[in-house]
Amino acid sequence: MPKLSIPRSAIHGVASEQGWTSEILGMRSGLVISGYRKLGTFRHPSGVRRLVSMKRGLPLLRIAVDRAAVGFDEILLSTDAAETIAADLRSDVHS
Repeated sequence: MPKLSIPRSAIHGVASEQGWTSEILGMRSGLVISGYRKLGTFRHPSGVRRLVSMKRGLPLLRIAVDRAAVGFDEILLSTDAAETIAADLRSDVHS
């Protein structure tokens, strides 16, 4: 299974949200089960490229990253630990 490593220096911002985003993510390469799961790469018409693994009912971790270093502009992940991970990453980003 492929892994994505994100250097801490490539992280520009981090946020946690209560649930998955309803914003338009754009054209996708991956899986969408309407109203339940989104998994894959999404390219917004503005050019923003996102790696997405979202599941309805879970908090969302949103990580803004350097596209040149990571290949994406944002990583969107559903996880129960979104708030804790965001706080940990924020403290590293601002240190």
